[in-house]
Amino acid sequence: EGASGSPIGRMAAEEEIHSLQFDPAGSLLASGDSSGKVRIWDLAGPSGLPPMELLGRRNFLQALAFHPSGHWLATYGEQQKVGLWPLNHQYPRILFRQKSRGSLLRGVVFAPDGTWIAASVEGARLHRWPLVRSGGEPIEVALTSDAYGLAVDPVGRYILAGTFKGVELVPLRGGRSKTLPGFREMVWAVAFSPDGRLAAAGGGVNDRLPVDRFIRVW
Repeated sequence: EGASGSPIGRMAAEEEIHSLQFDPAGSLLASGDSSGKVRIWDLAGPSGLPPMELLGRRNFLQALAFHPSGHWLATYGEQQKVGLWPLNHQYPRILFRQKSRGSLLRGVVFAPDGTWIAASVEGARLHRWPLVRSGGEPIEVALTSDAYGLAVDPVGRYILAGTFKGVELVPLRGGRSKTLPGFREMVWAVAFSPDGRLAAAGGGVNDRLPVDRFIRVW
């Protein structure tokens, strides 16, 4: 935003934008739209430069995440397909694909040190794949309900999951998950503070209960 409050840049989109992510250096902006197109805009490059478009089978894009190194982009689309894209190539390595029943799950996060990636999976589960070696089955973590949003703390000890029944704090180095107090219904958005001492969550719509319009911080 410029000094006047007006935008300093504007890029045309062909479809509804459902996810945006800056890379760690702040020089790239990735967008995911309702048609499944993923575009990466070079904000440090010449003005008017067209974006790089990642290729592959199209599906509704629900989440994006950059690897801490900035060399990889993770995408999460319908059919619960998690793609891992090297940014020097236009085709993904597919980590996981499962038939979906119209799921709105959209959580995908990288470890702060870049050694694993995790995603929410239909059936009240988290899957975590190691990135230091190829192949192998993901580590599976059970939740009390399907997760719609994920966040990882700055040192990679916990995942915060916003679920259909509230907020869960999931330890990654042993121990049991803990449900944080305050929410009893769907939670779309979760976040950790940069020092990992605070966690925040915001509620969403649930047809069976009133809308909870509070943001809670623990």
